[in-house]
Amino acid sequence: MLLYFKTANSRSYQEEVEFSMIAADYGQKQLDRTIVLERYGVSVLKSSVIYGANAAGKSNLLKSIIDGVQLILKSSKNNKGEPLPHFYNKNQRVNQSKPTLYVFGLFMNNTHFEYSFSHTASRIFEEKLMAFLPERQITHFQRIYNPKTDKYDWSDLSHEFQNEASKMLKEVIVKKNNLFLSAAANLPEDSHLKLPIAEQIYDWFKNNIISVVNLSAPNWIDYEPALALIRQDKKAEAFFLEILAKTDFLIQGFDLKTLPNEEGQPKLLAKTYHEGLDINGEKIKVAYDFLTEESTGTQQLIAWLAPWLLTLSGNKVLIVDELGNSMHPLLSEYLIDLFHKKSENAQLIFTIFDLKLMDRNKMRDDQMWIVHRDNQGNSTIEPLSNYVIDDDKQLDNAYLQGVFGGIPHIDKENK
Repeated sequence: MLLYFKTANSRSYQEEVEFSMIAADYGQKQLDRTIVLERYGVSVLKSSVIYGANAAGKSNLLKSIIDGVQLILKSSKNNKGEPLPHFYNKNQRVNQSKPTLYVFGLFMNNTHFEYSFSHTASRIFEEKLMAFLPERQITHFQRIYNPKTDKYDWSDLSHEFQNEASKMLKEVIVKKNNLFLSAAANLPEDSHLKLPIAEQIYDWFKNNIISVVNLSAPNWIDYEPALALIRQDKKAEAFFLEILAKTDFLIQGFDLKTLPNEEGQPKLLAKTYHEGLDINGEKIKVAYDFLTEESTGTQQLIAWLAPWLLTLSGNKVLIVDELGNSMHPLLSEYLIDLFHKKSENAQLIFTIFDLKLMDRNKMRDDQMWIVHRDNQGNSTIEPLSNYVIDDDKQLDNAYLQGVFGGIPHIDKENK
């Protein structure tokens, strides 16, 4: 599970901000929205929604999470000294030479880990892996770039990292633009030198983040992964048909095939089946071409269901920008409610404009976050639980009235 994420000098975020999935103490209220971590005596939220004006920085927070994850996953492949992707805050030119910070708080193997690093395009500046146990904390490794020596100062390694593999990595393999964690997790398969904790942390980032943040076409979610999932897995097909029936989409079945096109390349043929009547009034199944005869809304709901199912079945973290594009707001609410009911340890983080969710009967105050933007374009973020709001207050009206900020400033005067 993701416990929290911190970042600084990242996209529109100048100063360090923290986005936390750790639940506030609301007693027995809406416990179905939380996951209890008994070892630490705290609970973690199953979902969080982020509100804010256009261009305030909602998407940038999600992109920052993905930026950090991609750097972790790709770092070990950077063997030729290429510059690191550096998504610094461009509102001040000096930020280009300043490190961008990423901090991930994870709950894995019944333990709270914190992995952090900072970097520019030219080098990693600091990297650290810690474990926070209820009774003590452990620094597994830490390295800090020392400009005087042009080398890294290393802290004492924990016993899990005190072997020949760590020594070899420190002295030979890890370069200024490589993350130690990534290198430690990607030692040759036939190597007798292994660092299990590094592999487990790396694999968490590799296998547990599902992102629906479409940079090239933000208003469109690719439906082909959903169709592939339906074709490959009968349980997945049953899940899709169950949801489609409950949401009144009238689809009763799928017929999916891959055949060669005129050039000999594989082409997906996708049909859906609806109920119809023959000339005698008897019920029959009528085939529709999924690509040309189903509505955009139908295609997009089916597209959304793929990451939903993969996240819930694998207890992963789903990150969604602008949840519910091309869908009725009631469908979006249904999907979120479905997530809360079906989630065991899965989590959902999303942005949305629909204010119907800004309702204490649907979301807790600590699940709702507001992004603010200053006059220079710098973003900050805070949870609604930071505000003292009467229980009978309508949150959506208060938000539109500017009580929490995070709304567009529109000059309505005609000049």
